[in-house]
Amino acid sequence: MIHDKFIEILKQLLIEQNLTQKELSERTGIPTSTIACWFGKQNSLPSIENACQLADVLNCSIDYLVGREIDC
Repeated sequence: MIHDKFIEILKQLLIEQNLTQKELSERTGIPTSTIACWFGKQNSLPSIENACQLADVLNCSIDYLVGREIDC
């Protein structure tokens, strides 16, 4: 499932970059509540705009974030 892969990759990137969800929120401008929803049980995914912000801050592609690409 794309949501599970996205969360797995996002968690790994946060660990690798030593970031918390709160710090990710501050760097992207995405509300912490929105980020928390992605990690919750709602199976929600970021909008295209939010995915672009995540990719920029985490220095990876959107394809990488959703598991369609092997390398950042």
